[in-house]
Amino acid sequence: MSIENPTQREEEARKEAEKILRFKIGPQYNLGAPQKEDDGTLIFPVEIRLPRVIFNETRSLPVDVSYMESRQVGEVSVASSGETNYTHPQSIYSNVREVEQEIQRAVEKALISAAAKDFTKLPFPENRYAPVEDLLGKVILEGEIPIEDISSLETSKEDDKYTKYLPDLEDSELLRRSDGKLIEGDLLANFKREEDRHSEVLNTALAHYFREQINNLGDLHGALGPYLAIAGFYYRLAIQANELPVIKEDELRDAFKHHYQGQGKQSKKKQFKIDRYLLHLERAGILTCHTESNERFWSGDEDLLDELEEETEYIGTITGISTAES
Repeated sequence: MSIENPTQREEEARKEAEKILRFKIGPQYNLGAPQKEDDGTLIFPVEIRLPRVIFNETRSLPVDVSYMESRQVGEVSVASSGETNYTHPQSIYSNVREVEQEIQRAVEKALISAAAKDFTKLPFPENRYAPVEDLLGKVILEGEIPIEDISSLETSKEDDKYTKYLPDLEDSELLRRSDGKLIEGDLLANFKREEDRHSEVLNTALAHYFREQINNLGDLHGALGPYLAIAGFYYRLAIQANELPVIKEDELRDAFKHHYQGQGKQSKKKQFKIDRYLLHLERAGILTCHTESNERFWSGDEDLLDELEEETEYIGTITGISTAES
């Protein structure tokens, strides 16, 4: 009776899995180390290492390629009988898109945390956070707001643009209730002591509010979405290259178009507004425009990049980069 060699068994199973990978799934994926089930089936994770091409200073020539850490997007199983099974390619493509979206969300969260005060300088076209500014501004300048005054402004349950923000403002220690009034919370009181100008107190308080809402990214997208799409694309490149690239405006426009693709009229409206978004980002100091030979290029802010690289809670998954083997 022959005894099966475990190493030989794994090698043969890997060959079968690699055939599946090459002919059924795609050559851009890799197989990871297998896991053995109780029945002898070997399960190989299908992994992808998303590449990032490193360009020269003008981004006209590629000079290197780096790869992010491997991420599992599917699996191939090989039974002891030789029978194979694998994740459907369409599911794998969907998983890859989810990885890309996860990376984008991570960069956006890091941006909100690191550049919250810069984002307060942006105008909010939908006035999403105007009620927050109304409440904070009134307490900053007048000291208090009678709760009944807020109630009198809201004539129906649907018209609750002020009261719906109160729980978050209280949880953030920016406002608190006392004797039927809204007054400054502990943090707002601190901001008033630290800042010389009332407008800076408001900006600091709003920046703190944004940071507190990072995990409610969907809500923040209502006001900051287009800005995060542009700045997120740029600073993802910067984080992965560990430097501030100078990129053509067309690249930002293409990335913005890709971000909103498939949204019909909404996409067209966003495309029309991109010039305004770029100018707002420049005004906030998040991006800077340079013109060379009648062509516009954009770069980022060194201090902001340094702060982003400290946001390991959010970008730790995308900073593990290794240089491609030649």
